[in-house]
Amino acid sequence: MEIEAVQSITATKHGIILEKTERPFEELGVLNPAIYQDGNNIHMLYRAAKRGNFSTIGYARFEGPKTLVERRPEPIFAPEYIYEIHGVEDPRIQKLMIRFI
Repeated sequence: MEIEAVQSITATKHGIILEKTERPFEELGVLNPAIYQDGNNIHMLYRAAKRGNFSTIGYARFEGPKTLVERRPEPIFAPEYIYEIHGVEDPRIQKLMIRFI
């Protein structure tokens, strides 16, 4: 039986890097992000909650770990079906070849 070597990863805590805003879709909070790093660009999909605990997915992009350079003013993903009456769940992101899924 062959065992693969596992690469060591060092994590640094940066504290809160994205906070809620007065925008209606995220006025209750922003939480549980999914992150994809592409070179120095960090793409963040986050759960945005509005009053009534109704969730959508927001998008932000950072240069380096803490410099916010883009934040969409509207959700990039919102509920479409009746079973999503309270919103969508936490985002996930994966790059497969050249596409994000």
